[in-house]
Amino acid sequence: MCKKLVLLVLVLAFCLTSLSDAATIIWVSDNKNPTGGVAADQGWVDLLEANGYIVDLSFRNKEGSTLNDAKIAALNAADLIIVSRDSNSGDYDDGDEVAQWNAIETPIILTAAHIYRSSRWRWMDSTSTTNVTADLLAVLPGHPVFIGVALDANNQVNIMTSGDINVGDNNVDPANNYTLIATRSDAGADGVWIAEWEPEVEFYPGSGQFAGGHRMYFAAGGGNPDGTYTLTAEGEMLFLNAVSYMLVESLDPSLARLPKPRNGAIVGLTEASPLGWTAGEGVVKHDVYFGADFDDVNDTDTTDTTGVYRGRQNLIIYTPPEALEFELGQTCYWRIDEVEADNTTIHKGRVWSFTVIDHILVEDFEDYNDFPPDEIFSTWLDGYEIDTNGALVGNDADFSKGEHIVETTIVHGGKQSMPYYYNNIGAATYSEAERTFSPVQDWTREGVKVLSLWFRGHPAYMGGFIEGPVGTYTMTADGADIWGNSDQFHFAHKEFSGAGSIIAKVESVENVHAWVKAGVMIRDTLDADSAHAMVAITPGNGVWFGRREMTGGSSSSDREAGITAPQWVKLERTIGGLVRAYYSADGITWTQLATPTSVTMDVPMYIGLALTSHNSGVVCEAVFSNVTSSGTGQWANEDIGMISNEAEPMYVTVEDGSSKAATVYHDDPNAELINTWTEWNIDLKEFADSGVVLTDVSKLSIGFGGADNPQPGGSGLVFFDDIRLYRPIPPEPEPAP
Repeated sequence: MCKKLVLLVLVLAFCLTSLSDAATIIWVSDNKNPTGGVAADQGWVDLLEANGYIVDLSFRNKEGSTLNDAKIAALNAADLIIVSRDSNSGDYDDGDEVAQWNAIETPIILTAAHIYRSSRWRWMDSTSTTNVTADLLAVLPGHPVFIGVALDANNQVNIMTSGDINVGDNNVDPANNYTLIATRSDAGADGVWIAEWEPEVEFYPGSGQFAGGHRMYFAAGGGNPDGTYTLTAEGEMLFLNAVSYMLVESLDPSLARLPKPRNGAIVGLTEASPLGWTAGEGVVKHDVYFGADFDDVNDTDTTDTTGVYRGRQNLIIYTPPEALEFELGQTCYWRIDEVEADNTTIHKGRVWSFTVIDHILVEDFEDYNDFPPDEIFSTWLDGYEIDTNGALVGNDADFSKGEHIVETTIVHGGKQSMPYYYNNIGAATYSEAERTFSPVQDWTREGVKVLSLWFRGHPAYMGGFIEGPVGTYTMTADGADIWGNSDQFHFAHKEFSGAGSIIAKVESVENVHAWVKAGVMIRDTLDADSAHAMVAITPGNGVWFGRREMTGGSSSSDREAGITAPQWVKLERTIGGLVRAYYSADGITWTQLATPTSVTMDVPMYIGLALTSHNSGVVCEAVFSNVTSSGTGQWANEDIGMISNEAEPMYVTVEDGSSKAATVYHDDPNAELINTWTEWNIDLKEFADSGVVLTDVSKLSIGFGGADNPQPGGSGLVFFDDIRLYRPIPPEPEPAP
């Protein structure tokens, strides 16, 4: 162990001993899982008492599930509160209890993930949790909770002896107002294990709940039953470090607190300076430390000559003289030591940090939800009820299925993006959605020169169906699969009255995946989740009989291995709704696959040929011949369950407060056919050259079609995210001669 680490451990041990002599910890629990009269979480209490803490168990038997003035006073009088995993989240969310608990001024360690949720105490913008056995990954390995904890080369450590721990299932998001300390090692940016909040901050934007005191979420109490003590020796040290760390502010009111910017904040350049804080009690001066390295700021003192120590001052505000590099997105660390009147008694402060973003945010689409007045279309006004404007912003969400108006799956940054449906077919001759800024925005501050938008579209119509000579049909298709609760494939079909059959010979199937499916289908509707039955030939898994017996239901299947193209396939449907599947090598002798299945479908139905590549984004080909069916009418064909875009000019319009506007088109006329997140950078000079006053920007519009020459065109869906203003990218240095 290096000398510095030994010293830190000794300092922490001294601090822990001296603090524990006077510290009273209230243990909050439901005591819902006692075994033999011993509470499931007794091991945690034993650990704390063994380390000299006084543990108050008066809130152990659901006493915290209802609060009154006397209980709130008791909680505020404690040095620390720990909420056990052995607590039922439903007992802590009635009436005023959420706001009462969050307003407690005593520091709180919450170990129960199910209580932090947006449906309970609203500490994190998440409604789910995850049971994990993965190692803990230190995101801030220099944080005091890791002093003396043996992290491996990847900053990981196993803190559990057995069982699992209920960890927060939450994406790391700069919009959240916590400082992230540790996550799951197997989840990247997911799975919050340890996080903290400074006093007085809103837990996350829009939560409406504020931290009355220092808060920490520390996932703990795994095993069965809930709350069971399962810590390794490293886990014990980590937990005790967290307790000591949270007690410091409670027991030493002389410390500086409430940093501005808040600890862990991601801020713009103008918000990064000056630094401010609330002074500790009984202090008269402040030693300021500032730098780009955590250890440098944490370890140095007033003898420092490297520039980290910025001197002793009377003010509770400090402006770093050096210019912060706006482009770098750098992280800055600072510390305030509080000095008493004798000029020798110094209270060492915590190290705080903030990160300077490299842009000015225009719109990140994170502030919208499913409820008035915060729906996205209330801010981004589209063409709803305007016949000539074909823009619709937001999904047509079925809330009963957990769907949302904003997009929560296809996102570039954060948790949400804007789905934008454009439709310039028929009466609509253009599509445009606009956002008005109030107050107006200055698009020249901090020297910004570039407007950046991220977008993602969909490819053009991928599938095809061509009738060749002597009764052959060539089909091409993309698509993830025909399976689960919905399908993605190409379908050539005719209308079908409900009783009859279809026969086809699958001449060939392109092997882009072992589960490419080429065959015949009877389908209730052309919706992706429709009830259907299909018998298909695959390149690597034989002949397959798949069906979804009711709309939106799950799928089931049977197969016979070793069967390859060329092969005949047949589906029959009786008046009563039974479907039979067959295959044949010669079209004469048929083998039935599985037993007849009842599939719920209504007249009219669709009968025809189907193909999926089972490899989204990859097109495959199949050839059919000898097709006979009970369908009527002409062949029609289309992609099912896949969105395809038609090319339209994509543009951005910026307008100033005097209604002067300018429009810039994307250089690529097929931009909306790009199905990966793509950045569009626009030189702000293009708007300024047309007379727009960039210090007075009042409106931003995104459109498809001809803004200056509207005319009928195509349709599709594009997602937008992370609209920002940047400084120009510096040119690459010239190579040395």
